[in-house]
Amino acid sequence: MTGFANGADQYFAEIVVILQKDFPELRLIAVLPYRKRMDSLCQKEHTNALLDACAEVIVIQEEYKPNVYAKRNRYMVEHSDRVIAVYDGREKGGTVKTIRFAHQFRKELRKFP
Repeated sequence: MTGFANGADQYFAEIVVILQKDFPELRLIAVLPYRKRMDSLCQKEHTNALLDACAEVIVIQEEYKPNVYAKRNRYMVEHSDRVIAVYDGREKGGTVKTIRFAHQFRKELRKFP
């Protein structure tokens, strides 16, 4: 599962698409915070192709609200066995909150600087 944020989320999605050639059982699942985020991703050729490669696209809610990214991150943690986080050590932001969700739900966690 990936939240499809710019940066690490999309890099990991690209890696899954490459690995699927040798491991077709791998499934890429996009978890998007709100509907218009999907619309903006579909407008870019590269991210549209990544979305097309997804086995499933989950949209957390229709409209943007300030807490929607936290809801998306919580959803991904709750529905995963393992969490991989690229984390720069900041004590604010979505990544640290996701790491806290992983601890809260006792998920296996891998952090990369």
